Amino acid sequence: MSLPIGPTDRDALARAIEAEGRAVGGMLHAARPVNGRDSVPGLEWTVAETAAHLLSVVRRALGDRRRSSTPQDTARVNAESLAALPSRDILTLGMELIRDTAVVARRILPHVLDGEVLIPFQAGIRVRALDAFGCLLGELVVHGHDLAAGLRRPHAVPPERAVLAYRATLGVAHRWLDPAQAVDPPRRFVLDVAEAPYVAEARVSARGLTVTWCEDRPATDRVDPTAALLSLAHRGPSGDPGVDGLADLLLPF
Repeated sequence: MSLPIGPTDRDALARAIEAEGRAVGGMLHAARPVNGRDSVPGLEWTVAETAAHLLSVVRRALGDRRRSSTPQDTARVNAESLAALPSRDILTLGMELIRDTAVVARRILPHVLDGEVLIPFQAGIRVRALDAFGCLLGELVVHGHDLAAGLRRPHAVPPERAVLAYRATLGVAHRWLDPAQAVDPPRRFVLDVAEAPYVAEARVSARGLTVTWCEDRPATDRVDPTAALLSLAHRGPSGDPGVDGLADLLLPF
């Protein structure tokens, strides 16, 4: 199939980034300032540090050119970006997150006239522009989940929003394949995720990882896209063997 595995609707992606930024920023606004010191389950950061990291990711779309050269180098870049943001006040961080995601959605993405153009990304690769912005949405969804866990608050993401981030993650996942897993015989994983236009097929071999749409018929009970995204980001299993099997072969994003 000729349809890119990543997102293709620029306007839907812009709306999703702004909406998720508003939701996550609003969650920070609703918390007490003292909650910024609370730990985030599964991370080495506090709530405030996680929020500051998320804001630093958004600002990569606004001119911060720091990028990692390998998947393993991403932790160093994240630490540098986090250190460059001194504020740990979660109310301020929430306000800036809402403001900056709106700028990305309203002033940056509308000028991306060719979503297929390749732009610099993490891990030393260039990716489709829409995949890069879709991964920004993925950061908002995944770290929104992290912040909700740290603040002990509910945080639901509409599936039509989460699927854009899921598709973008599949579009860049090849670079995060654990090199030790790039071996023959080839392995095939079927990812049947709700709201995706087709069933995805991930193939892992000595040549690496490829993800494409396939001819498999969708199941009646498809995987929730947020659950799929969180599995690929190593936040917990989705319950789907295809999604979780692929996640087991990936390095941390």
